[in-house]
Amino acid sequence: RKTTHSLKHFSFAQLSDLIRVIRPMSSDELITCFDIEPRRADLLFSAAVILEEVVEWFGAQTIEVTSFALKDGLLSETLDTLLS
Repeated sequence: RKTTHSLKHFSFAQLSDLIRVIRPMSSDELITCFDIEPRRADLLFSAAVILEEVVEWFGAQTIEVTSFALKDGLLSETLDTLLS
């Protein structure tokens, strides 16, 4: 299974479109259509909706895809700063 992503960034509108497309899909359909691991299929929709809310709250128009995990990313650092 590939771990690289072809997109380096995507727009808020593209994220909203993705949510609209995947909302009615079953886990099996998500696995087949997007070639994702079964354990991630159940999380995809929820994660996309949460990301959409966070992006909207920050007023961002573009989301950058990185190779870092959330704990290593800018969002984590920002939250640490806000909570300290």
